[in-house]
Amino acid sequence: MSEAKWNLVPLTPEYIEDEHGGYVAELENALKNDEIRNIALSGPYGVGKSSILRELARRHKGRVVELSLHLPNASLRQALTASLG
Repeated sequence: MSEAKWNLVPLTPEYIEDEHGGYVAELENALKNDEIRNIALSGPYGVGKSSILRELARRHKGRVVELSLHLPNASLRQALTASLG
């Protein structure tokens, strides 16, 4: 049996200034506003959410809490959304 060669690439977050810098800048502006207590960053898989949050956390050590939540089931998403109001 021959061994198949796979071209696997890591999917670990990678910050790319040209792609993510504008989002980080806007989040930094939001952090300057004392009235803003919660910030949600959402989007489809692979658009750079984790990369953006990791860069923000790196720049603001001790001020950022990273929470990752994945709801693969649409009914779970709807139930959570309804329960949060």
